[in-house]
Amino acid sequence: MRKYIPFASLMVACAAFTSCTDQYTICNQAKISNLNSSFRTISNNTDVSFTPAALTMRDITSGNLLFDQRAGISSVSSNLSLSTDSTSFSLQVAPAMPTDTFTVYYSKSRQFLSLECGEIDVFTINRISNTTHKIDSIKLVDAAVNNNYLPNLRIYF
Repeated sequence: MRKYIPFASLMVACAAFTSCTDQYTICNQAKISNLNSSFRTISNNTDVSFTPAALTMRDITSGNLLFDQRAGISSVSSNLSLSTDSTSFSLQVAPAMPTDTFTVYYSKSRQFLSLECGEIDVFTINRISNTTHKIDSIKLVDAAVNNNYLPNLRIYF
């Protein structure tokens, strides 16, 4: 009987090490594609970051309020609608300032990540339209909206 104890201990240890994988952390890749935008301005012929005094931003397409008079924000990350081929946003840089809107038009596709992660929705920006109350222009930096967290738009004030 004593000769089976080391063998049984080894079997229990092997079972403990091989069965303790966390099935919920197998996929370590981001599964959401976000539109990443930075706020910019031109100062002394130099492109610099712009931080609105009190940013209010709304996703008009979904009706979601993204920011409500928040200070200290110089970049935003937001979802694009899966049910349409465009998403519109309203943007106000301070309470007394007029509200601008911009619309991002895109095409959608599915991208395979891996067996563990499955697929994600990715977007390709086709064009952008905007009002020009406080927004000077919007520059498309990268048309591919995926899970790599790279900037897509530069919004100039």
